[in-house]
Amino acid sequence: TVSGNTLLSGASGPGGGIGNHIGTMTLTNSTVSGNTTGSSGDAGGIDNSNGATLSLNNSTITGNVAGATGGGIRNAIGSTVTFKNTIVAGNSAGTTGPDCEGALTSQGRNLVGIGTGCPSGGTGDLTTADAKLGTLGDNGGPTFTHALQSGSPAINAGNPAAPGSGGNACESTDQRGVARPQGAACDIGAFELAIVVLDADLAVSKSVDDSSPQEGETVTFTVTVTNNGPGAATGVVVNDAIPAGLTFQSATTSDGAYATGTGNWTLDSSLASLASATLTLDVSVDAGTAGSTITNTASVTASDQDDSVSGNDSDSAAVTVAIPTPIPSVGTWGLAITATAFVVILAWRSRRRAVSVQP
Repeated sequence: TVSGNTLLSGASGPGGGIGNHIGTMTLTNSTVSGNTTGSSGDAGGIDNSNGATLSLNNSTITGNVAGATGGGIRNAIGSTVTFKNTIVAGNSAGTTGPDCEGALTSQGRNLVGIGTGCPSGGTGDLTTADAKLGTLGDNGGPTFTHALQSGSPAINAGNPAAPGSGGNACESTDQRGVARPQGAACDIGAFELAIVVLDADLAVSKSVDDSSPQEGETVTFTVTVTNNGPGAATGVVVNDAIPAGLTFQSATTSDGAYATGTGNWTLDSSLASLASATLTLDVSVDAGTAGSTITNTASVTASDQDDSVSGNDSDSAAVTVAIPTPIPSVGTWGLAITATAFVVILAWRSRRRAVSVQP
């Protein structure tokens, strides 16, 4: 059994990388790459012959060259090769079978570059000229591997059964020791593409257009959520419940919708790094609140990404309701002045009537 190894740059034949003659061999989580034979040699990568048995799982056979037949794998008559969750692609041969030569049995979920000479029809088998493999290199772990490039058809195309559960399932880890699966299902081949989810630092700011309103007036709160990155943010929810003393009138959003019952503002779109979204809330000031300070707070309550800076996830804005200026009442002095003026007027009118003219 060979596991977690890279067999590279062999130059002999038949079987530039591996010659399994008579024996029984299991190859898992291994890479066979860059091996060659002479100009007339067979099986650039693996030669399985003389009644030998070879089983492959989660291995990558690529970049091997045969001078004659079977660039990737050659299985001689009377021998047995079974393979699953394995890549055999990007090999070449001088005559026939650039990737495979001979009778091979698919147990499903394999990716073959050129189908000529290779089995097909296994559950989930793929045939594609470009497996989108990176060059052989240090991708972590103790041995060199071919990393899957973005868009590789091998990604998430392995057996959907729980890795390590036996049968035709993938191995529980890849050649480097990375746990499978990293996505919806394991990847075909020896390399499991790790999905890197970038953090998204969401920051909330809040303001109000009038911090000292009168009872019955309408004020507008503005909430802005900004993604400081580095990754995009999805599944963003900001809560801004209207506090007691204020009554909701209307809401306007640049993205998503505001639910008055819960106070949740849910963004519909992904918020790109350095992008912002805005919510405005129009509320009226309730009667009986004069002299009180009412604080309205908005906070991020959900996001699919980790938030690397939690201290800026909420912000508040407050209003202090103005106390109305009282209307002066008519006091004692006002009555006295009014009474005095009335007496003066009456006296003047009386004196006027007392004057008489003699003929």
